[in-house]
Amino acid sequence: MKRFFVFTIFVAAFIATKAQSILVGPYIQNTDTSSVHIVWETDSGTESNVFWGTTISLGGSATGTTTSGITTAIVHDVFLTGLQPNTRYFYKVATGTAQSDTFSLRTLPLVSTNPVVHIVSISDCQYDAAQPTKLSEMVNDGIIDYYTTRYGVPDIEDILDLCLLVGDNVNSGPTISQWRSEFFPNVQNMGSHVALLPVIGNHEANSSNYFAYFSLPSNGPSGYVEHTYYKDVSNTRIIGFDSNTGYQTTTQLDWLSTTLNQAAADTSLNFVIFMEHHPLLSELWLAGETSFAGMVLDSLAKFNQTCGKPVVFLFGHTHAYSRGQMQDAKVLQINTATASGYIDTWGSTPQADYTDFNMSFDEYGFTTFEISSGSNPEMIVRRLTRGDASTTVDNVLQDSIVLRPGQKTVANPTCVFPIDSLPVNPECVTLTITPYSVLGTDSVGAVEYWLATDNAFSNIVYSRWKHTENWYFDVNTLAGDTIYKETVANLSSNQTYYWKARYRTKNLDWSNWSATGVFVTGLSSSSGNLLQNPGAENDVNNWVVETGILESLTSGECAGTSPHSGTYYFGIGGLCTESAFARAHQDVDVSSYANVIDSGVCVASWGGWMSDYAGNDIPAIQISFLDGNLQPIDSTGFTQTNSSSWLNFTQSDGVPPQTRTIRFTMTGTRNSGTDNDSYIDDLFLNVSTQQVSCNQYLIPTVIAEEQASGIRLYPVPAKDELFVETNELYSGALLSVYSLHGQLVKQVRIVSEKQPLNCEELPSGLYFISVSKSNLPDLHAKFVIQ
Repeated sequence: MKRFFVFTIFVAAFIATKAQSILVGPYIQNTDTSSVHIVWETDSGTESNVFWGTTISLGGSATGTTTSGITTAIVHDVFLTGLQPNTRYFYKVATGTAQSDTFSLRTLPLVSTNPVVHIVSISDCQYDAAQPTKLSEMVNDGIIDYYTTRYGVPDIEDILDLCLLVGDNVNSGPTISQWRSEFFPNVQNMGSHVALLPVIGNHEANSSNYFAYFSLPSNGPSGYVEHTYYKDVSNTRIIGFDSNTGYQTTTQLDWLSTTLNQAAADTSLNFVIFMEHHPLLSELWLAGETSFAGMVLDSLAKFNQTCGKPVVFLFGHTHAYSRGQMQDAKVLQINTATASGYIDTWGSTPQADYTDFNMSFDEYGFTTFEISSGSNPEMIVRRLTRGDASTTVDNVLQDSIVLRPGQKTVANPTCVFPIDSLPVNPECVTLTITPYSVLGTDSVGAVEYWLATDNAFSNIVYSRWKHTENWYFDVNTLAGDTIYKETVANLSSNQTYYWKARYRTKNLDWSNWSATGVFVTGLSSSSGNLLQNPGAENDVNNWVVETGILESLTSGECAGTSPHSGTYYFGIGGLCTESAFARAHQDVDVSSYANVIDSGVCVASWGGWMSDYAGNDIPAIQISFLDGNLQPIDSTGFTQTNSSSWLNFTQSDGVPPQTRTIRFTMTGTRNSGTDNDSYIDDLFLNVSTQQVSCNQYLIPTVIAEEQASGIRLYPVPAKDELFVETNELYSGALLSVYSLHGQLVKQVRIVSEKQPLNCEELPSGLYFISVSKSNLPDLHAKFVIQ
């Protein structure tokens, strides 16, 4: 009996010990300045005990509650209160005989102490069988090593205040083994010391496991508890949204407006970090985009425009990094993926190069936020890359940006060329402004140009917002671009144009618009478009197919794209019927221009719009110059692209003497898949009968009477001195002298009706004069210096 009793006790003890095993955790949730939630999961037992204190010997204790998800066991949550701000506490958890090791955490600091807060964000932490240790590597070799090394601290909780998880922590939320084996063990070394703050993604599948494991703020709208919430950390409000189908509702949007209004009025808050899993735009995965995110961004833009507090819109879903911004609000958009989910590589899906984004990389990484408060608050956002599936790199700084509340002073540019209603070629003009002037430490990040036919800019005929860099498909597509110059082609003849520009810093502060520049166009020397059926509107007529397939396609036909304009576009290579390579051409007879061609001054302007589907297949165009016997004289190189959004390509080349035919050729090369996704539209070929310059004024043969009246120049030609005679009303007017190339070479104030102008330092040549005074018409004239 005694032996039996001992055996019974042994078996009972064994069963009890086995039943009370810690399956997950412990880990930290919802840290505040005076409280924290400590959470863990056991396979049985309802005792929820935390032993805690400010030293390793602990000394305090607290009990909590339990809950369960659809497939979880027992999840314990102990809420510690009455803690001191910015203070380290030690703790361990116990359920029955099961006890954890002792860990430490740190409470959040009070905003009144003007702290520097550190937050890290990751997204898409799913397990990838091809990279089974990636999440552990991201947390341990990435986040923990980065912070402890950079800031010289022994423990991660000494510096890091919060970790944001922007959805898709597992592949399947209802599958409990993924939480227990693939997620929590890999984040344990961070999660047991620093609070994890998630939003739900589509892969969590709205599972009750997610809500059992995470203890989130319960301040969202009715029916959305823990789906939607906000949390203030020092001077930053963090807002979490559920962007899954079924939760993309006006209820959330209305709550967001109220929450943002509160943040705008709260003088202790300087920044907002908004996070939801799904984006509005995603360069590397178009299928992941949602229009609901656009409504969210509209609310965030309105908030910033009202109170001046910057916003970071964090998202994931696409497994790569992207950074963009809203054009007219200080709202940064960041794809903070991917932590461990397989990478959405370039060319793997339909992709697009969006103007709103100027940096995308198909790599693993994490995003950090260093947020200071006090009298000069700022948020420093950094992206650290861990490389890609084939090459691991160790926390290399890939991107950084600084945000500050309000509008900082940015020097606005001045229009340099063309101005003063002087004439230019309608074929092309290079709008030129003064280079960016640095005020403080902020460098230039973007520029915007507007061109209109009216001074009120109600009829804008051209606009462009361009950045100093645009990393797309591993190439900076703006390398070599001069940000203070913008070439515009194919303007109307005999038209007055108005234009202006403004600069934006990399910190998202805009300058004021420049004063308006005015110019006029002369008569075009262009032949007009010599191509027949340049946009596939007449099937494929007028084009000779040398090899492969050429199709005229409508929007979406055979799973293609939409035309750049009109109803049709060319599929060079074929979608409905495919070919790996296609080549087609059209011969244009230019023999009627033989005299000007043979004189060597004829220029051919040519180009068109091109795109493909997913960044792999290659559309290309070229022109060749043939003699009267269709024998080649010369040819240009091929202009090509792998952009999945329509891009315009324009080129000008001299036409060799003896050219009688110009052959316009297009090709399409398939590099992957079955379809040849090489798209071309709106082709053009013009020939000019004179040399065209985009950056100099036309030499007028006659000064119009209305322009010349009111101003007299003598002696003409001038040598050392020129007199400018004007009406006495122009006393005090600004007199500007420009070279033939539009460069301002001299500027004086008129103090006499016969204003002398010293010309000794000016070289011989043709010059233009402009006289300007408020409320009086501008005066223009030209003169020659011998």
